[in-house]
Amino acid sequence: MAQALNSSTSEKSAFQLGWQGIGIILLYGVTLLIGYHLSQRTLTMHEVIFAQPAKEMLASGDFLVPRVGGVVFGDKPLLTMWLMAASIELTGSLDEWVVRLPSSLAALLTAVVIGMTAARWFGKRVGILAGLAQLTSYYVLQMATLAESDMLLICSVTLAICFFAWVQIPSPIGQVQGRWTPWVFGFLVGLTFMIKGPIGVVFIGLTVGSWMVLNRQWSLLRFFFHPGGLLVFLLMALPYPLLSGLRYPPILDEWLLHNWGRFKGDLTQVENREPLWFYFLNLPMVLLPWTPCLIIALMDRKVWKHPMVWLALCWFLPGVLFLSCSAWKWKHYMSPLLPGLTIIAAVGLERWLYVTSQVLQRYWRPLMLGTLLLGIAGVAVIYKTNPLGELPIAILVSVASISAMVVMELNYRKLHRWSVPALFTMIWMMIAGVFIWVLPVHDHCRVQVEFADRINQRQELDKPLHLVNLSYHQIIYYLKKPIVRLDKIKQFQSLAEHIDDDKYVLIKQKDISEIQSLGMVQPLDSCPNTRRKTGPGDNLVLVRLQTVLPAQFNVNP
Repeated sequence: MAQALNSSTSEKSAFQLGWQGIGIILLYGVTLLIGYHLSQRTLTMHEVIFAQPAKEMLASGDFLVPRVGGVVFGDKPLLTMWLMAASIELTGSLDEWVVRLPSSLAALLTAVVIGMTAARWFGKRVGILAGLAQLTSYYVLQMATLAESDMLLICSVTLAICFFAWVQIPSPIGQVQGRWTPWVFGFLVGLTFMIKGPIGVVFIGLTVGSWMVLNRQWSLLRFFFHPGGLLVFLLMALPYPLLSGLRYPPILDEWLLHNWGRFKGDLTQVENREPLWFYFLNLPMVLLPWTPCLIIALMDRKVWKHPMVWLALCWFLPGVLFLSCSAWKWKHYMSPLLPGLTIIAAVGLERWLYVTSQVLQRYWRPLMLGTLLLGIAGVAVIYKTNPLGELPIAILVSVASISAMVVMELNYRKLHRWSVPALFTMIWMMIAGVFIWVLPVHDHCRVQVEFADRINQRQELDKPLHLVNLSYHQIIYYLKKPIVRLDKIKQFQSLAEHIDDDKYVLIKQKDISEIQSLGMVQPLDSCPNTRRKTGPGDNLVLVRLQTVLPAQFNVNP
């Protein structure tokens, strides 16, 4: 009897990620992401529109109506900004890594949940591979390092769909059961709404709805529309639009525009510029380096017998078809639909390691030689093209070539216990090297941060700084002086005509001529705009405007 119980426990543990697996994934992810945070890469404009409201919430105490430079930013729900504000408050710092911390933590949680889900159906080894593959996918590395809402949305959608799988799909370790499960599901769906509005709810609904239709499990309707689950969802989804709308009514119109209007194309002058198959064309790139493993897995007939494979396809296909109908298309929009494919790719990775071992038994020497020659050719091309960050890129290519040969040698000797750690060590070195040595070289906006520091240190600037026609410029986050943001030059002209006082203005070089009629313009400092497709006219200039009222020009006859 005791032996049977031990055997049953052992079989179940083989399909659980366990604390050891969770520890491996977290240790790998933490050490990987630290490299990016140490680089202190400047916040982008898209990051500032989340980070700046968090900063202003703490300063004003208004946590219902987000603002950027004092102007209401009603595009997105508040949870992302609240998390950033909490991170700032807890650390007492405004550094870049602080506002990016929620995204990085969301990436770690997503990887652990994907690892746990893969382990339930494919075993602990595949679970660990899935967690590590999730962390090292291109789209995750991009989203996990940005102070935006996308990684949080990926995480919340993953939590909801994986929890649905644990509850509704049989596995070797059974199903999660309890009357509380619909309540938790409603909470997780509500979480997606609080992060990015209805789009996350749409993704989850399309996934579980497709699964229900595919399997004809109409009884799932009771789970989806459970009164307790609906109540929890409504309690999470309704307060933001109601309370924020009461405080500032136009915010509801802005929110509608940035959701339904984005889908219709109201936010862009060029509608349907990308083809309908845009997301399918970009899928191989955003899943790198695991795209080949996904293909290998899908080519195996045995893989199609697993219910999680079908759930992963229900997770991806309906959502991407929905996005394809949208007039506004960006690669990262499909990111919340991809974690399920990572599970399939992890299965393919395990198959690939076995197949590679068999191939190396016959073609070890030519493959090793080819890898060496590719590394040499890569270094030669780098020195020939002379890209920015030439030396670190050349070193990383050399390291990648040598590491690949080590992995091949271990596979050739069938030392699979060591080949997997060697493979992910190689990937870790490449990603960390890019984060620490390559990306900082390409941080063209660092000069604007230095410009902001010079402005902050100016003792004579004892009046509010007027930001004219700069909208969501990333320099806003780095300015410590009181800011008056005026997105149209006419707004500033109207303000200046009625105030007989000197003003400090931050403006683009090409717009200075528009304010010269208001008084004497004295340039104090300037900063080049190093972004692509910009010219000298886009340089930032700090000026003092000495206003002269029209009455001062009157001459008595």
